[in-house]
Amino acid sequence: MVEKVIHPNLGKGLRLLVFFLLFCFITIAHVLLVVLGVALFLPSLGWSWEVVKKYNKWYENNSIVNWIDGRE
Repeated sequence: MVEKVIHPNLGKGLRLLVFFLLFCFITIAHVLLVVLGVALFLPSLGWSWEVVKKYNKWYENNSIVNWIDGRE
């Protein structure tokens, strides 16, 4: 009888892969939570993205931003 030999480090590799994927998922979830939290919290302070753009002189005077937005 010939038995198939499974690679001895396969279990360790699978555990590392699962850990890595879980780590990536948790990291992305935390980043999204922070971004959503900031996006939902700013308007309650009376700020909106339009207000931020209006008072940000760098944004208004930056030729690259104007070019990207199609203002020039």
